[in-house]
Amino acid sequence: MKTTYNVLFITIDALRADYCSFINSKLKSVTPNLNKLSRESIVYTNTFSTAPGTPYSFFSIFTGEYPSMAYPYVFPKIDWYVLLPQRFKNKGYITIGIQFESLPNCL
Repeated sequence: MKTTYNVLFITIDALRADYCSFINSKLKSVTPNLNKLSRESIVYTNTFSTAPGTPYSFFSIFTGEYPSMAYPYVFPKIDWYVLLPQRFKNKGYITIGIQFESLPNCL
């Protein structure tokens, strides 16, 4: 029998990992909802950004390519790439994307 997993992929711009209390236990709990989620999740703590800016980093996250492939424009000819959500969909997952401009008191 094939095992399937639920995948929740969260990206947060300009949030330092060492500011999350589920990673840095010396902090007062400033991310209570992420703390709860992390207890039932796999948390990757040894990761690195491929670029200093959000658009180029997201290009890499969703395409698996180096940011230099996006130069001089971010997401040029994006239809050339099979993006991360499509890869999940191709494996039978139901995918949804939600973008929030501001998330007060939800972390």
